[in-house]
Amino acid sequence: MNLTELLKKAAIRGGIQITDEAFTSFLATLPEGLEVPDTIATGINSLMSEADAKVNPEVKKHFYRSALDPVDTKLAEIAAEFGLSAEQVEALKGEKNTYEKPNILKNAIADLLKSNGKKTDSPEAKKQIEDLTAALNALKTEKETALQQLQSEFENERINYAVNAQFGNYPWSDAYAPTLRPTVINAVLQQELAAAGAKIKRNSNGEIELVNANDETLPYRHNNEPVAFSQFADGLMAKHNLIKTAATSTGQATSTTTTAAASAPATKSNHLNKLVEQNQKLLESAQQ
Repeated sequence: MNLTELLKKAAIRGGIQITDEAFTSFLATLPEGLEVPDTIATGINSLMSEADAKVNPEVKKHFYRSALDPVDTKLAEIAAEFGLSAEQVEALKGEKNTYEKPNILKNAIADLLKSNGKKTDSPEAKKQIEDLTAALNALKTEKETALQQLQSEFENERINYAVNAQFGNYPWSDAYAPTLRPTVINAVLQQELAAAGAKIKRNSNGEIELVNANDETLPYRHNNEPVAFSQFADGLMAKHNLIKTAATSTGQATSTTTTAAASAPATKSNHLNKLVEQNQKLLESAQQ
């Protein structure tokens, strides 16, 4: 498949306008007629956008089962605790729709009480029904919490992907081993965000932006000016001397602080110092 066409398709899925000047300028730099092997093109084309993922039945099934399977297990345990027969418990397990199971369980317990000669409005029956209702309400809360957690994890993954893509575009100093760069960035980024009182979020267009850590409805501002995440990243890379600069006379690349939004001298946390030591060990072992 032609590389240009492949990138256009990927851009559309990523929400990028293929008429965007920066995108078209980039495409113009590519060699004409460059073909991508089918195995690679197929893999790239299989990637899903957020919109694709939301309507993909397999993705939906995965997240719903992750959240609802524990609920199904708990309902079966409640059925056994209330004395339902093995056949009734198996029937409950056989119901595919988790949202129907509470009603099935409730009716089964009512039938059990009747078969034992107990009225469903007796104090004992009422107590059992109240206990069941409380257990079902607890399960509903657990389910909602589990779904919220899964949604939060999915959102964090999208943010982390965008952040890594941003910092992966920089020409890194050779002083940092490629395998350690994501760890270094994570430590430095969290440190700088905390110091600035900022937080990373995705907007309605799926783009990452900085917001006020104390009020996420407000954009992050520095000196009364809004700061784009790319600007913040530029300043971070410069402040911590992470960008590769011109080679010295010995041929070794060096890093130096450049003029940027955050040009103050770098102050490394203890955690970052440990990462630097770990990085040095990686570089030394690679040279042996």
